[in-house]
Amino acid sequence: MFGFLEREEKPDPFEPVIAGFLNEMKEMGFSTEDSPVMADVIKTLAEARAMQPRPSGVSADTIAIIAANLAGLIIILGFERANVITSKAFGMILRPRI
Repeated sequence: MFGFLEREEKPDPFEPVIAGFLNEMKEMGFSTEDSPVMADVIKTLAEARAMQPRPSGVSADTIAIIAANLAGLIIILGFERANVITSKAFGMILRPRI
């Protein structure tokens, strides 16, 4: 529906490396001398993958707040246009928090 709400799935750069190590361990057998070393490498890669920053996008809550603010502003301005009163609509807009 909204293109900016959909997140692009980027391929995980760690996944093929971890899968390669697991396949190599499977072929060699888990009881070989290199298994503990390879397990440590897999553990390190998994920790590095967990530390990757998550992509942030515009949340649905933010979109709802913006839409409600705009709808309220339009309703108030429409009323003020039909019935002559001084404009106080711009004072009701939520201020962005930084």
